[in-house]
Amino acid sequence: MRARVLPTDLVDLHTHSMANDGRWTAASLAAEAIARGLRVVALTDHDTVAGVQGFARAAQLVGLVSLPAVEMSSWWHGTIYHVLLYAIDPTHPALSALLDGVRGQATGAAARARDRLRARGHSLADLERIAGGQEPLPYHVLLAALRSGLGMTFAEVVRYVVEDLGIRFAAAADMAEVVQVGHRAGGLAVLAHPGRAEFGFAVAAPRDVADMAAMTGLDGLEVYHWSHGPAEESLYGRLAQELGLLVSSGSDSHGPNSSRPLRGREAARCRALLERCGIGVADATGAALVEGSEE
Repeated sequence: MRARVLPTDLVDLHTHSMANDGRWTAASLAAEAIARGLRVVALTDHDTVAGVQGFARAAQLVGLVSLPAVEMSSWWHGTIYHVLLYAIDPTHPALSALLDGVRGQATGAAARARDRLRARGHSLADLERIAGGQEPLPYHVLLAALRSGLGMTFAEVVRYVVEDLGIRFAAAADMAEVVQVGHRAGGLAVLAHPGRAEFGFAVAAPRDVADMAAMTGLDGLEVYHWSHGPAEESLYGRLAQELGLLVSSGSDSHGPNSSRPLRGREAARCRALLERCGIGVADATGAALVEGSEE
């Protein structure tokens, strides 16, 4: 085991940084995690591991345990679901190839959206600054459109671009391939926020989850998520137990001063997942690690 935590230590296994569509820097995320009493944090940017190593260094400086991870956009029967890959080798060739493929789809869709918006008279004056010198992604274009006054809310901009301009931001890989590559990269695959019922997200019914697990080899479910109320936590918690799936927990925080702050849950809730990721969880007394843990 590479780290030890107590059952009562707090973990947040779903966060986002400026490496993609978040606003956390590596340093600010690590500092806020410590300020909120967290012990373990996973940076799970969308379809990129660009921020993983920087966050690992920032976390080490403040005594925080970091877990290398990524949130992958995945196709399942024509619908996109998100899959969290934990404890991955971010430099694994198969993972790099998968990420490059999804990113190529995303930048292509972003370029089409940018061109159609400008053809409609929207200047997107902030686009280059928002993209930070990199090839723009869909989030960058949508945010630039919002700041140019296209809509009052981000959701309004998305609806306009998708429904009025006919742009599909469907950049993803087959879920079975995502899970397989995650395993090849040494990681575990967890279905993110299965009960998230918002525009742009699909709810995974129990039958869907059972089929996904059986056909793709999913390892777990994100039972605890900001969008899940007590009913969803109970439903997916029971389902994870019935299907023998690991349990994860995350705030899905995208930055400071947001409606989704970092939120820690007790390590005991995710004990099996943490141990499979190389993080030992002490027994109930905190006196010793669970069986099988090592220095």
